[in-house]
Amino acid sequence: MIAELNNGDYKESLIDAGANEIVVAGNYRHAIMKQSLFNHGISKVLDEIMQYNDDNEFYKIDLSLPQNRHLVGKLLMNY
Repeated sequence: MIAELNNGDYKESLIDAGANEIVVAGNYRHAIMKQSLFNHGISKVLDEIMQYNDDNEFYKIDLSLPQNRHLVGKLLMNY
């Protein structure tokens, strides 16, 4: 179950209720507003990153697996 909160004060209650993923939307909203003050246009970049489409995908790689050990310490960028 994924739950969304506007205020992180209730996070423990959702964990007790069995939520296995909790998104505190208010934290992101405040962070984007602050960053936008100092980095004009950052909200457009973040919006593009957060949209799910064929061009934006996130992957998790377990670096402890033998087949991925060659990646330890490397910066991966795919342009």
